[in-house]
Amino acid sequence: MKKLDIPIYIMGLVYTLILLGAGFVIGYHINIELYGDLGSRITGLESHANYLTLLTYDDPEMFCYVYNKTIDAIERETWQIGEEVQFLEENGRGSEELKARYLSYLFRDYLITKKAKATCGFKTKQLIYFYTNEEGMCDDCKEQGYELSKFRKWATSKGIDVRIYSFDGELEGVGKALKEYYTIKKYPTIIIDEQSVLEGYNTKQQISEVVGEEN
Repeated sequence: MKKLDIPIYIMGLVYTLILLGAGFVIGYHINIELYGDLGSRITGLESHANYLTLLTYDDPEMFCYVYNKTIDAIERETWQIGEEVQFLEENGRGSEELKARYLSYLFRDYLITKKAKATCGFKTKQLIYFYTNEEGMCDDCKEQGYELSKFRKWATSKGIDVRIYSFDGELEGVGKALKEYYTIKKYPTIIIDEQSVLEGYNTKQQISEVVGEEN
């Protein structure tokens, strides 16, 4: 029988543990950097929302001007951050604190846009999308997200001003509060301009037809 070289096995084990430990440390620092970057970007959006909120009271005319000049860039950044927050959560790297901050900002943005429609006469279509990542509660939510993304691209290509607000109805805070306010009974559910309610899975075509009818 061949004699086992114990030191070699021990060295191999130590080397493996070092690699695993290094991977953990690297992964931890990558997560910290990602959370820090997203947190800073959310802070930027929050600051802009604070500024617009003040303008609605102090100078409505200036509010309309600034809103109109910044809305496209703000919409793109808001959408991008939302996709990144969702991606991290789907891959087991989500932060509930970061997500709660984002959803709170999202609701403020919804109210500001609603104010802009009333004060400035903008024709923005506002869609509230209720979903959840809780296991077994929404088998269609991931696909519904893809359809909404396709709808957003279609609306942009047609020159339709659209804002999509995605809320996790099972997350404590603004998500669950809005779910109760709108009496959401199932996921996914989409509310269009607080008038049309689409329950269950809807394709990009179905959503665009409803939006078109409301124009």
